Amino acid sequence: MEKRIALDLRVSFHEKRGIARYLINFTREFFSLKPGGFELLLLAPQPHVKEFPSIFSINKEIGVVALPETPIWHWEQFLLPLWCRNNKVDLLHMVTNRGPIINWGFRKTHVVHDTIGLHQKKWKGGIFKAFLSSTYNRLTIPLSARIADQIITVSNFSKNLILQDLRIPETKVHVIYNGVDTLFFTPDPACINKFRLRTNGFVFHLGFLEPRKNTRRVVEAYGRISPKLRDQFPLVIAGLSEMAQEVFLPLIKNLNLEQNTILLPYVSDKELAGLYSSCAVFVWPSLWEGFGLPVIEAMAAGAPVITSNTTSLPEVAGDAALLVNPESVDEITDATVLLLEQQNLRRELSLKGMKRARLFQWSKTVEETVKVWRDVLNF
Repeated sequence: MEKRIALDLRVSFHEKRGIARYLINFTREFFSLKPGGFELLLLAPQPHVKEFPSIFSINKEIGVVALPETPIWHWEQFLLPLWCRNNKVDLLHMVTNRGPIINWGFRKTHVVHDTIGLHQKKWKGGIFKAFLSSTYNRLTIPLSARIADQIITVSNFSKNLILQDLRIPETKVHVIYNGVDTLFFTPDPACINKFRLRTNGFVFHLGFLEPRKNTRRVVEAYGRISPKLRDQFPLVIAGLSEMAQEVFLPLIKNLNLEQNTILLPYVSDKELAGLYSSCAVFVWPSLWEGFGLPVIEAMAAGAPVITSNTTSLPEVAGDAALLVNPESVDEITDATVLLLEQQNLRRELSLKGMKRARLFQWSKTVEETVKVWRDVLNF
């Protein structure tokens, strides 16, 4: 008899990065592999169920259970667990760092990507929303982790923080790395022709308004390279909303970089792969990551990578990237100049990166997660 596993899809309809990318790729790969003995029940808010086929690129015949869309605290603490109990679910698999904080009579596994929610002092949104988000995370992340049967995390760095911050037994925490979507290994540079960028002719960064993503220092570092290099290699920042662009435009103008900086909105995965494969260097000096998907996605597409020497990023990048202190604009500048001036080094890192990226496969993520489910369910 198949074991019934419930999976919460809610986050995938509200954002396109981070945990949402994990959830989309995990779900897609699960139905591709079809591991025996499990029925995966997909739960989503009613207004978003129709978006499932386009977001997940999965056969439309796969059903999604529609539940009322309620506030996140009600969804996670009452609606989901009540549905699971009433529908005889064997195990609830949560991927958003949190889960129910009381026992509802079924097994639970949680993916805790990081504990940033316990440390971060600045939040997106207004003061009241920030207070509610912070309070909810600080309450539910530790409590739900302690009552979960097993915890999955995405790096040894995150595992160490989980043990330190959440005070749960080490035997309860499993490191299972993220994977790389196969489309990043076969990029199509032609799909970015509309951006009118020269192949191997630009510095690329994925931009975020969130301070820990360090976009401001990337712009400052680019402003310190020589005008000659800037004319040869413009800075391309993708993924910025209109609001984010308005935040960074004054900095770009103050540094006289308007003629050398191109701001792009959110791009599709195909366009992102094309940008990775066509750039001279991908600069990603994040201040804090639980894993760092953009690093291995860029490597898969052949981009030479500059990333941080802190948190999970050295673990993910290995020796296939230049590592810098993300708080040092000088180090980011020096690494960027080094790669722009040394084509042989760029080629060497590109080859190392593509080899490194092949170590991270979503099929492994699914297979190892299923093994955890089997252990929890004695199945």
